Amino acid sequence: MDEVRKDNGEHAGTRGTSPGNGNGEYAGKLGTSYQDWHTEPRNPGPHVDESSWREGRPGAAKVRGGRRRAVSTAFWWSYANPGTRYRVYLRTAVAVAFAAFGAFASACVPLPSTRADLPLRVMSYNIRSGNGNLDSTAAAIRAQQPDVVALQEVDVHWAERSAFADQVSELAAKLGMVARFAPIYVLPALTPGAPPREFGVALLSRYPVVRFRNDTIARLSTQVQNPAPSPAPGLLDALLDVQGRPVRVFNTHLDYRKDPAVRAEQVHEMLGFIGDLSVPTLVFGDMNAAPDAPELQPLLAKLHDAWSGSTSAGFTYPAEAPRERIDYVLVSPQFSVTSVRVPDTQASDHRPVVAELMLRAR
Repeated sequence: MDEVRKDNGEHAGTRGTSPGNGNGEYAGKLGTSYQDWHTEPRNPGPHVDESSWREGRPGAAKVRGGRRRAVSTAFWWSYANPGTRYRVYLRTAVAVAFAAFGAFASACVPLPSTRADLPLRVMSYNIRSGNGNLDSTAAAIRAQQPDVVALQEVDVHWAERSAFADQVSELAAKLGMVARFAPIYVLPALTPGAPPREFGVALLSRYPVVRFRNDTIARLSTQVQNPAPSPAPGLLDALLDVQGRPVRVFNTHLDYRKDPAVRAEQVHEMLGFIGDLSVPTLVFGDMNAAPDAPELQPLLAKLHDAWSGSTSAGFTYPAEAPRERIDYVLVSPQFSVTSVRVPDTQASDHRPVVAELMLRAR
């Protein structure tokens, strides 16, 4: 619920890790790890058209180039072997004819779509920096077998409370998932030679991360005295490849104070990053506000609250006796909600929200 309160100073940053990568190295452009299944799309901005994204996937150019190289190689080989030149020409001509016929036929007769609805299990979880036992955090996540997990209050070499561990890399390794980290605060190490101290939000995924960045929104810092709202990082913004379909993911942790002014500004700025919903979009977070809070209404008007159709309260905080619903899974119209639940776990001071979704075929 609360952001960490300690020391001073802020800095933006992004990090990418994959299972077993415990070295904490920063990833390349926009945080994309070289270990990912796909590289960035050709148009990696916040608004990604699904059809152009498919055209931009690596592999298409390789196939086309491979055909050209095959024909070219055949001719060069024939000149090197004049006795077989006629057979090579004939085979090449037949191959070109069949390719032309195939292209003509595919243009005239549309092929039936093989797409089907895709199930997706997602989780939003404020882990309270592991709550003193990261194994328990991992066990709580593992018990739900999610495909995508959005985590809030995550430490990376942050403090003694988490043994200065890189919790992002450790959870990725424990769960066998790809991870991304969007720090809110980056502070100098307490001892010479130690890595920077970072605190923020994270993403775990069983699907490849195509693009990632750490967006900046208004924040009221917990690291300075008498803070004023100012731009700061910590809005995780990623694009996943879910069995060939792009899915945009946002993860946030909004201001915890009673005054809703900062949360209202944060929601306004988040909506600017979310933009249109032409591509399937998920928004996760500890919003630190109830569903009827005025500051959340612009966000809830744009995206569907996965819990809204449930007959139970959906309370997530405090974990030992929940009485507030402040943790959310929000979905765009391309998703239907099959079910949603709040597992009974004491691994954090929050309970997670787990939603069973269906990504509709197009």
